[in-house]
Amino acid sequence: SLDENVFAGYGMVNLDFGFVAVTGGLRVERTELGITGYLLEGQTVTPSSAHRSYTDWLPSLVVRVTPSDNTIFRVAYSRSVGRPQYSDLSPGGEVSSEGDGELNVSTGNPALKPYVADALDMTAEWYFAPGGILSLGAFAKFIRNPIFSQSYTINGGSFGGVGYDRINFSQTQNAENGDIIGLEASYQQQFTFLPGLLSGFGANLNLTLIDASLRLPDGGSIGFPEQSKLLWGAQLFYQKGPVEASIAYHHTGRALIAAGDTRLTDNFNDDLRRLDAKIGVDLTRNFRVFVEAQNLTDEPTRQYQGGVRDWVSQNERYGRTFYLGASVKL
Repeated sequence: SLDENVFAGYGMVNLDFGFVAVTGGLRVERTELGITGYLLEGQTVTPSSAHRSYTDWLPSLVVRVTPSDNTIFRVAYSRSVGRPQYSDLSPGGEVSSEGDGELNVSTGNPALKPYVADALDMTAEWYFAPGGILSLGAFAKFIRNPIFSQSYTINGGSFGGVGYDRINFSQTQNAENGDIIGLEASYQQQFTFLPGLLSGFGANLNLTLIDASLRLPDGGSIGFPEQSKLLWGAQLFYQKGPVEASIAYHHTGRALIAAGDTRLTDNFNDDLRRLDAKIGVDLTRNFRVFVEAQNLTDEPTRQYQGGVRDWVSQNERYGRTFYLGASVKL
């Protein structure tokens, strides 16, 4: 049983100095949390409870500079708070048998702290043509108490008074701090300079490069969980008259899922590539039909262990997905 109450208030101001605009704000949040549940200690299930309250001051500042009609520069700072998932706060857990002599144990952590992130963002946008934009950006996030999953293995141990050859434990924990720093670029243009029906074609390209790390309570460092170093995508679209269509390819680079007790037991998601397509046609002003296809290449979802891509721990295929529908505007 979990009871969480959040009380909040904020103030904001907008200042306009012509080609410079400033937006500042401050949000205050008071969180009161109560948790009750059960914990397995030895062979006994015992009641467990935790109570916590904390206050967060969350300032933000955005400065926008527009030196010309087609260029915009933005600099922003903000602080945010991220509370743990309710399921991760439960003192209980899940126990499953992996076979003779092997057990999997996953438990919650009522002592989890919320993470607090200070974010800096800088972007430059150039609207170089009708329907065209080129943007460049840099960002950095500095996170205190980031939340991650820790896994470790005990050989020849016991759980609940029963001995096992191998016990695999997993629990969500707080790290000391983490950094996420990156660069991003995007380009979009509709080819309005082409003749006739061809003027409806356009392209969208985006690229993000990220360097992220997490510092553990024991002083070690790992990659930031579920954070890829490389993301990019390419899209060809068409918008003309009653027709709107696109085909898009997205690449998400490999990323750490959960940290093990040694580097050889770290778990990773492999690269994921997706090819999607959709088309919609307005048959009348208020009635549209559309077809959408996802994962056209039937890309598998792969996980591997220890940073070695050949040590595959999971390989799943979900097939292709197709949607056919209609929408009515009243």
